[in-house]
Amino acid sequence: MEVLAWRNEQPLSIATLNGIVNEAASLSVAFRSGEIKKCPPVVMLDGIWLKVLEPTGERYVDKKGRQRERLKKTKFPILVAYGVDPDTGRRWVLDWERGQEEDKESWQRLLERLEQRGIRAERGLLLFIHDGSTGLESAFEMVDFGQGVNRQRCIFHKLRNVSKAVRGEEGMSREEKRKRRADVLADASGVYRGQGEEEIRENLATFKLKWQRAEPAAVATLERDFDMTLSYLKVLEIAKAAGKTLRVEDLRATSALERLQRHFRQKVRQVVIFHSEKGIAAGIQLVISHRQLAETPSEPWTLLLEEALLAA
Repeated sequence: MEVLAWRNEQPLSIATLNGIVNEAASLSVAFRSGEIKKCPPVVMLDGIWLKVLEPTGERYVDKKGRQRERLKKTKFPILVAYGVDPDTGRRWVLDWERGQEEDKESWQRLLERLEQRGIRAERGLLLFIHDGSTGLESAFEMVDFGQGVNRQRCIFHKLRNVSKAVRGEEGMSREEKRKRRADVLADASGVYRGQGEEEIRENLATFKLKWQRAEPAAVATLERDFDMTLSYLKVLEIAKAAGKTLRVEDLRATSALERLQRHFRQKVRQVVIFHSEKGIAAGIQLVISHRQLAETPSEPWTLLLEEALLAA
């Protein structure tokens, strides 16, 4: 593949392309440093898994007799913090962290940096929304964001887990099991259509009464940490007391972040596999820049960087 310069359409050398990637990687470092000027009321947290080729320390001789460094394919998560203002609908990436796993230590690094950069209750933070991973829950216990910050378990992930927990009955056909799963999911979704906590809990009781005998695992999954799926109601009360009406869809699930994650996944499919830490940083920064410039024409450097990543 040949990459051409933006202005004169002349071929660019590998060294030039590497320089572009390195420059974007340095922008990524700057993006993740310093004070975050605007603290959003809501922060969504989630991870996406990528692949990179890493050196093993071993060498081998290829078919042409050349000494080569043996590489191995490694999967790792990028942990993303996404700011949301449910009053205006504005959304933006705050920070990200490369993790070893979605473990406590990796999440803690991201949370500590968010707090140090100004994401705190005293500056307007009200709510974190996340999928409830064990590592993240443990990391939250190590970082103090101030009084009054709630944690909301993503209802989308909760309902997805309920669907996975549906077992069906012995002798059911595949179609019958699919219908059972759809019926349980529809009823579980209906639980959250209540207008307040009392009605939602009544809906939960109705769901349990209907499905406890046939699908006990699905009922147990919905009941597990159920209180944390209702944290958004406290935020609505705070907003109401302040005379504000917030968008409920920005308080209950990480759906907005899931849409951003699709852009990361698209970039991963284009690149296939990253070959360096700088390539990873450059690719992530490219996605972030595209999202921030979504309403305006892309800058030449972002288009060129995209070609450089694909050619690397």
